[in-house]
Amino acid sequence: MWEDLLINLSRSDPYIAPSWSWAIRASYMERGLPEFQQVHRTDGMVSECTIITINIELAGSDPFGAIRSAKLSLLGKLAPLPFMLPQHRNDIYAGVQMWKISTRSALFGVCTLDWITQREERLRVPDCRMMMLLIASWREEFHKDDDQFGNCAYGLILLPTNKNENEYYRVGIFCFPQGGDFSNDPPWNNRFFRSRNLQTIHLI
Repeated sequence: MWEDLLINLSRSDPYIAPSWSWAIRASYMERGLPEFQQVHRTDGMVSECTIITINIELAGSDPFGAIRSAKLSLLGKLAPLPFMLPQHRNDIYAGVQMWKISTRSALFGVCTLDWITQREERLRVPDCRMMMLLIASWREEFHKDDDQFGNCAYGLILLPTNKNENEYYRVGIFCFPQGGDFSNDPPWNNRFFRSRNLQTIHLI
């Protein structure tokens, strides 16, 4: 459950890695998921956030050794994740649970979360208000010679640490495609992010 994940993320002894690092995973990791791979190349991605600073406290003198803490500070757009997430039927990659990010009128995208849940039709997210951080987008207007991919946007699902202001753990990822079963709004400027201002976010 998410409560167990929060305990593990906030544990300082032993400290493994920050939540935004692949090294935090305690299981098999695959770079990319078929349902999320709307784009198979990154050379034309548009960054939707800016890295401000990366602070890492080493546990010793080895720059490649253990660390005590790490913080990634970003300037980006945050939007609340809906409280209820219907299950997304994923026949391509049955081992990964996916959830729909939608409103009553439209489906905007799908997400995966780091904690294991029971096989249920709808997932109620924690009351502590999880957020979506817009990270990058792929825009057809910049790739008129490549019609293989459509517009889409990607980002992180964040959980407040409840320790410091604007401080979060990364607990999932999301993808907003455009068209088909999904909303025709530009994924990086849909109803979730359209009116959001840039703000400083700290990931630990």
